[in-house]
Order: sequence, then C-alpha cells, then structure tokens
Amino acid sequence: MHRAAVPARARRGLLRPLPAMDLPFLILVLTLVGFGLVMLYSASSAVALYRRGDAWAYVRPQLLYAAMGIGAMWAASRVDYHIYHKLAWPLLALSLVLLITVVVLGFKLKSARSDLAAAQTKIEQLRGGSQTGEDNQLTNGEDGLLDGDAGETGGTQGNDSTNSEKIDWLDLTGHTEVAVKPNSVYDKYYIYYTTGGVNLRSGPGTSYDKITTISLGTEVQAAAKQDGWTFVSVGGQFGWINSDYLVTTRPAS
Repeated sequence: MHRAAVPARARRGLLRPLPAMDLPFLILVLTLVGFGLVMLYSASSAVALYRRGDAWAYVRPQLLYAAMGIGAMWAASRVDYHIYHKLAWPLLALSLVLLITVVVLGFKLKSARSDLAAAQTKIEQLRGGSQTGEDNQLTNGEDGLLDGDAGETGGTQGNDSTNSEKIDWLDLTGHTEVAVKPNSVYDKYYIYYTTGGVNLRSGPGTSYDKITTISLGTEVQAAAKQDGWTFVSVGGQFGWINSDYLVTTRPAS
C-alpha cells in the first residue's frame, strides 16, 4: 500500500521560516514611523518642556510603542497567515466585546469623574468654613461658603464686593490687576499647586485678561472659589486660575 500524500497545507505549523524580505516596503513603513515620531517631537517638545520640564515627555512613550510595534510586526511575519482564517469569527466576537466594554467603561468613568469633582467641591466648601445659622442649617454663599454679614464680619456680598478693596480678612488694596473680586472668601489661605503651565487671569473666565503665566508645580494661596475658578495669591499678585489645574499635593516635575 502506498501512503497517501499529505497535503502541504496540512503539514504547515503555526510558525514558518522567514520569507524573502520585501525591503522597499519595510523601508517605507519604517520611514513613515520615523517621520511621525519626528513630527510629534517637533509639535510637542516646547509644551512638554514648559509643562513637564522634559522635552521628551510626550515622545518617549511613543518611542516605546513604536519599538513594540516593530517587534509585533516581526512576530506576525513568522506566523502562517492561514491560521487567521480559523480564528476570524472568534477574533470578530472578541473585537465586539472589547468595543462594548470601552463604551460601558467610558460612561462609568465619566460618572466617576463627576462624582469625584462634586466630592472635591464639597470638601473645599467644608474646609472653607461653612457654618450653621441660628436654625442650625448650613448657610452657604454662592460658592458654598458662608456669606458673612457686612455689619458683623466686614465681609461683602453681591455687587458690593466689586466696590470694596477688602473682603472680610482679604485686603486687595492697590491690586488693580483684579477685574473681578470674589463674592466671599475662605476663612484663611489654603495651599494648592499647579498641575501645568496655567494663566493667572483678572476674572473667573478665559475671556478676562491674562495677568501672567504660572509654571508647573508652583505653590499658590487660594482664598476663594467661584464658578469653577479659584482666586489665588501668587508672586505678590492676585488673580483667578481654573480649578481643574490645582491640586493639594505638589506634582512630580
């Protein structure tokens, strides 16, 4: 009896010898990767140096990913592509599961961030000196702090704060750089640190003039918060900083 010939396809294993290299195509791929990395460095180095103190901060992870991609490309070239035909449907199902997971986790992460922001605001309000009134109910101002009675504490409310140089204990005499004064202030200064290069503005919004720019990790003294902006003292000047760029612990440089 003659042994039936085994088809060549049946003798294939998972791995195969490296075929002849398509050198022009390889050079093209590596050139595109290198060009993209150079463009990324050119566009991000100044910002990374300003915000992180390291011009390579944004490019370094991409260099690692590029090296991993080249390694994965080499490994894929060793695998017999016919094996993908058997795995087509399982891989498609896995892709759909991962896509749904991304959507679900995205919603959950967004909700968690909202809850965290609300909790942080509440903590700042409590730290800022929320007090109870005569009926034992919390008496909060516009930004969650107690609006003191002008006759008893020297604090001012509403539009009166824009006409006075002193808000409770905070004296803004001579600080003409401030266009909008806070309606109320904390019971004292609280220390925060900037998470990046941020603008100190004359009012709580990006439409107000920029007073100066504050670098990463700068210590500022917070006196009030209003509409997502924090009123701070830094370098002998007063102004407003977006609260999203302030943290209670000094960030790593």
